[in-house]
Amino acid sequence: MTQTELGFFVQDEWRIRPNLTFTAGLRYEYQNEYQQHDGLRAADFLCLGAGWHQRRLGSGRADRTLRNQSWSFAAASAFSMTVSVNEQPCSQIVSTERRKMIIASPIQPCSIFRRSLWMGLSRTFLRPTCSARSRRRKLSGRLRRIFARRLYVMTAINIERQLPYKFTFYLVGFNYRGKHLLRLRNINAPLPGTYNPANPAGAIRPNGNIGDIYYYESAARFNDYRMFGGLRRQMSKGFSLFVNFGTGSGKTDTDCIFASIGNCFPANSYNATNEYSRVGFIPSFNFFTGGTIILPKLKINLNPFIVISTGRPFNIVTGRDTNGDGLFTERPAFATAQTDPADLRRTKYGDFDLNPGPGQALIPRNYGIGPSFFSVNLGISRAIAFGEVHGCGQPGPGPTCRQQSGGGGGGQA
Repeated sequence: MTQTELGFFVQDEWRIRPNLTFTAGLRYEYQNEYQQHDGLRAADFLCLGAGWHQRRLGSGRADRTLRNQSWSFAAASAFSMTVSVNEQPCSQIVSTERRKMIIASPIQPCSIFRRSLWMGLSRTFLRPTCSARSRRRKLSGRLRRIFARRLYVMTAINIERQLPYKFTFYLVGFNYRGKHLLRLRNINAPLPGTYNPANPAGAIRPNGNIGDIYYYESAARFNDYRMFGGLRRQMSKGFSLFVNFGTGSGKTDTDCIFASIGNCFPANSYNATNEYSRVGFIPSFNFFTGGTIILPKLKINLNPFIVISTGRPFNIVTGRDTNGDGLFTERPAFATAQTDPADLRRTKYGDFDLNPGPGQALIPRNYGIGPSFFSVNLGISRAIAFGEVHGCGQPGPGPTCRQQSGGGGGGQA
């Protein structure tokens, strides 16, 4: 496939008062995502901002600075998503080495793999006698028309203040909202209550027994509140120090965000109401401190820094495909007194029931918390110049930065 993008952006700034400015910008982007359709609008971008500062310190430095900015835009579609849709379903692939298969547990009485050893290299082939389940990807008609319509709205308030002893403090309140985000569902999964692992062929599917159909739709949401802050100071000409931190919480019902098409499926393709939970790719707190040390005699810059972060949430799944949708996204439920001992799993995150009954509430998405992170680093850099440096910093022989005369007139090199 071929993807072509064209974007235009315009921005202007108005100084309403000596200490008050207003900024606005507009972006338009065009992308011909599908060759069988006319070009579709990929993104509209609107930026509004205002800045206010009050001068109290000497040398023209601002004592307080307040900035308020807001962005609104519709994100373009991921290239990999279009490629996945345009790929031929595996039932149309002639080569068996390109075939994708779902192996049920327990494995059906059929020899699926055959291994061979040739010149010391182990290779795996699929036996043609074992059929593979067809899998296709489709885009919703609404998503085709409005180009995923992934709408993002970002708002930030930034406060900066000069402190005594040349310290500068800043604080940022940040909100990031997303609507009509991507989600993938299997729209040909067995209807609820009709799938029996002992008899998979007896399941009732909305579109018949034609395989799985993975359906891209723009129906998810994302809402994140963050606060960032920091302190910085230029201690001397060769030494600076800064401290940054960030904290907040976010919720979403898909991890299919920021051009990613991974982790897009809900636990149940027919019910996504219980998917709205905390975000899995952002820690709740992080801390960063470092600085710059210049050693002029050695012409070396040292950049030490320390990073501390809390653990990131992750999804806990059973590892079983109990609804026949070909996906292993099912989450367990919290164990109760009625939980079968064979389905009970005790972990440091709690006791879980791997085989929830009808109507039993599942654990929230991204319920687990990973380990925290701590890192101490030191960067060492040195600039090396080749050749002599003359005059205005230009290597090799050349004029110096001074008034020169010649040729009937004065000039400056």
